[in-house]
Amino acid sequence: MKTSLKNFEWKALIPVTPVAVPNEVEVVRQLIRRLDHRKVKQYALIAVGAACGIKLVSAISRELSYQTAVSRQIKRQLEPIKAQLEQIIQQNAELKEQNQRLQQRIDAMESGAAVEDGPKSPAEDQEEIDPVTED
Repeated sequence: MKTSLKNFEWKALIPVTPVAVPNEVEVVRQLIRRLDHRKVKQYALIAVGAACGIKLVSAISRELSYQTAVSRQIKRQLEPIKAQLEQIIQQNAELKEQNQRLQQRIDAMESGAAVEDGPKSPAEDQEEIDPVTED
């Protein structure tokens, strides 16, 4: 047979005899008389120190979480800029190679030696195929 909580008789578990509750003020006075005041001061100092320590740890953790959030945001914003920088560095290296080849050709022309046709960049090949004419 199943017993549901609705049908359960809770009143049977509660004692019927009244319990005498002492006066709260008197209990507090007795506690104060029994406590050693030097130990109360020590406990108070320990409690204040623990509260300060917890507050310090909380402030440090808040600062660290803020720093990590800002760091993530900065990294996210720098990703496209890093890609652009890599592209610019690659273009710079290509332009340096092109400049070096042109400088060698100029030096060869000035010295009167025959110009050697070395490997050319695609832009130079395009210039030879479609020369730009000025009007």
